[in-house]
Amino acid sequence: MNRYKYNSRLYRDSLEKQEHYKLYKKGKLWLVAGISVFTSGLTYSMLSSHPVHADTTATYDDANTQSVSDVSAATATATQPQADVTSTSQSSDSSTTTAANSSSTTTGTDQAATASSTQSAGATSSSTTTPAASSSSDTQSSDASASSVGRTATSSSKSTKITNKTSNDLKVKKTTPKKVTKYTKKSAQSIVAQANKLMQSTQKQIEKGNAAANAKADDNIPTDDALTAIGTHQKAQQAQVLKTVKAAQKIAVKNKKQATMKLNSALAVVANMHDELNQATALVSADKKGVQAHVVANAKAAYDKVSMPSGTSAKVDAYGDLIVTASNTKTYNKVLASLHKQGLTGSFRQVVDPQQAMSLTLSGPDGASTIDADGNMDIDQTKANALSGSTITASFNISGNKGDKFFITVPSVNSWTDGSIATKTTNSDGSSTITWTLDADGSTKNETITFGYGGNYADSYDNIAKSPDTGKFIPCSNRTGAGSYNGGVPDGLIIPVTYGGTNQNTQYKKITFSNKQQFRALTVGSLQSTTTKKAGQNYIYTFGYNGSNDFDNLGALTAVIDLPTNFVFDPDETEYVQKNSFRTGIDVNTFKVLDGNKLEITVGGKNNFNAFSNGKVYFVGHYTAGTTGNQTFNLESVKTAYMPDSSGNAPVLADNGGEKQFTSDPTGQVTSTQSDYNSGHTYTLDPQKYPNLSLTDTITTKDVTVLNTGAWVNTSDSLVIGATTNTNNILGNFTMANFGNTAIDPIFTFKIPDGVESTGINLPLNEAGNSNWPKDTTYDVTVNYSNNASQSFTGLKSGTTVSSIDGTDVQLMQIPTGAHVTSYVVTQSEPIQPDNYLGYFDAISNGGEAYYVGSSETNDNDAMTYAFTLLGNVGTDPAYPVSDGQKMSIEMDYSDKNSNYSSNGILSFTATKDATTELTLGNDSDLPSLLQPGQTYTTVIGASYGTSKDSVVGANLNANAYRDSQGKVIN
Repeated sequence: MNRYKYNSRLYRDSLEKQEHYKLYKKGKLWLVAGISVFTSGLTYSMLSSHPVHADTTATYDDANTQSVSDVSAATATATQPQADVTSTSQSSDSSTTTAANSSSTTTGTDQAATASSTQSAGATSSSTTTPAASSSSDTQSSDASASSVGRTATSSSKSTKITNKTSNDLKVKKTTPKKVTKYTKKSAQSIVAQANKLMQSTQKQIEKGNAAANAKADDNIPTDDALTAIGTHQKAQQAQVLKTVKAAQKIAVKNKKQATMKLNSALAVVANMHDELNQATALVSADKKGVQAHVVANAKAAYDKVSMPSGTSAKVDAYGDLIVTASNTKTYNKVLASLHKQGLTGSFRQVVDPQQAMSLTLSGPDGASTIDADGNMDIDQTKANALSGSTITASFNISGNKGDKFFITVPSVNSWTDGSIATKTTNSDGSSTITWTLDADGSTKNETITFGYGGNYADSYDNIAKSPDTGKFIPCSNRTGAGSYNGGVPDGLIIPVTYGGTNQNTQYKKITFSNKQQFRALTVGSLQSTTTKKAGQNYIYTFGYNGSNDFDNLGALTAVIDLPTNFVFDPDETEYVQKNSFRTGIDVNTFKVLDGNKLEITVGGKNNFNAFSNGKVYFVGHYTAGTTGNQTFNLESVKTAYMPDSSGNAPVLADNGGEKQFTSDPTGQVTSTQSDYNSGHTYTLDPQKYPNLSLTDTITTKDVTVLNTGAWVNTSDSLVIGATTNTNNILGNFTMANFGNTAIDPIFTFKIPDGVESTGINLPLNEAGNSNWPKDTTYDVTVNYSNNASQSFTGLKSGTTVSSIDGTDVQLMQIPTGAHVTSYVVTQSEPIQPDNYLGYFDAISNGGEAYYVGSSETNDNDAMTYAFTLLGNVGTDPAYPVSDGQKMSIEMDYSDKNSNYSSNGILSFTATKDATTELTLGNDSDLPSLLQPGQTYTTVIGASYGTSKDSVVGANLNANAYRDSQGKVIN
């Protein structure tokens, strides 16, 4: 701000006042008139009298610039008048014609009233005014004035007579800069250097003044609040210069003319800083003479007459300075104009402008955020961490006095500093305001808040009716408070930041998110590797996509696949396999057959679900009878929309009204910026960039029979020698998948070797996640013993346990004395169709499975819901001792009842006696990280990302056996 648009006041205090008196006749009366003569005792010294020299003005060595004129920025030294002044006043009154003369001494606030001659009828009085320096009463008055008086924009009237000449005025010559004619890097650096030097020099003057104030406890030199105000203001000006020069440097690359204008704007601030230095120097010099009681008294009386504009406040300090707090230069100048109009400008020793200052700086994620010349932020969501979101820090520099308040409002807030002076308010629109109330005069603080945005969370979801054994799976969904706009981040979205303070203009900044995604991969595929298929048989196909940034949700994604002419889409089977679609799935995907036998797949856009940044969508169908030869699927189009069925205008988040600064929309909810990424962006499908946009099947009449198997023990492929009491320990799990083009009616034979004592078998849950098994199939189990005896169980349901250890709903095996299990023979009521599988591809859920579709993670020594699980112990039969480190294996043979096809799978492990062997549970956060033999743990069916469905309790190595498809505990 430009200070002292009207001349300052200290100058008059340095004048020596002499009063002469002359008799003159008015009617029959002789009157005495006082004539005041002022002589200046003010001396000036050049700028060299304080630490700033000529090079601190805006001067450049650059040939393209003109130097600031070498002003005689004066340091004024004020002299206090000490001479006694005697004033005589004579008057007459009919009742007091013979009144005696009287004498009195007037000090402090009386001084202003007695400084001029007075007239009273019929009396003559003599009044002697004693200088403040020699009066004991003055000391009391000045002590009382050491505490400043303040108020806001109000006015009042008192009867005290006020003089607009305080006899304490100081003139400070104004610095006028000459403009820069052309931007150069050197001139920009010079301006910053000058601002830094000026502030340092001003601070030295302030320190000098404070030292004088603190030198003696009983003197008449208190702390000068006007100096404090200057120092506070200069800090803000220095920051303003730096910000403006940085903006000029950035703009100069493209527009040197605009950059030059910004440098000149910074120069004007530097010139004002120069004026403030001169003023501070003069104040320090004047303060050495102490508080002038009559000046303070006059200032206080004038202060009560001041009419303050709305939005401003002021106070009188211990020296009689008026310290004004205004939000900007325009408002401050209104105060000066008001003082001038009221004739009160000269009633104060000095008038200085706001003690407060504030500036806000934003910073964001490295590599994903940039700051423009106005301090606004842009964040590229495609480069940001879209899982946790972008953390934004607002650095808030504030200066002011005790009781001053400063605030920041953002749509949501994570943390803030200085909790002892800060309060949080949740506004009606959900936004948050942090308010700091300063607790000391002359406070300068750097406060920070952090807030996040753009975090896109997958959420756990379960639809028992459509997938009773899956537990939770993890699609992308819209969660309240997820740190994104309805589960995603639209292109052009604006986050407003509103900030302000006591008598400060409310200001605004914005964070703008861009989100123009691309795809790393787009594919059409088949679940199995073979593309040789038969007509009339259902197969599973996939549409896969992989966005450019993981967890950067796509809103609603729509893909259109051109199907072969003779291909028939099966909606019922497609719905059944949605529980296995990676990151999409049940209630997330919708399918529609368009004219021309085109399949439209929509991911998200309903039920509050969004398309995850990458996923695989399953769909099922078959070829009509008689179809032969090559049949091709083509991905025809892909479109995404963050805000489907909208105009595409980017939203602006609610900020307690601050959002209206960035939109002309009456609702204040959207900006004028439109993007087809919001309303619907269609991607160019370049075969060179996306080589798997098509899939070709070969339809044949030849049968291809292939059953692939998998086996799982634990990560170390080792089992501890020994047993736990009355519990079913895990020996291993077998999974499988039909990779052929024809059905298989299987016979499974699980062979138990000597040294392994099996206590049972756990049958798979038919509708478990990560499986596509005949959901209504039942099982027949025959247990063969080493004494050639056997035991049969028929019509067993999904998830049944056959065991020699009794429990709820267990099908109890009766192992003959001295015998052991040698094999289990299992058949099922329904054949394994092509693309039927049990957990072969990936894993899902807890209870021995990973926590989301698509993960291959499993938990060690656990029963898998989608597997045939063998139960038992190693090395517990003395007849078949097992040594430490012995290699062992369990074999699963299988054959097709309707063909000569047969094969096998092998589960290999190492027996160990190491009692300290850690039996881990993988990385599932719901479970302990490691276990010791015999330790008990609790696990769940569900997802570690979300709320789990059912608890399953058992001991270490215990089979998590299931009574039915709801996963009830058996033993």
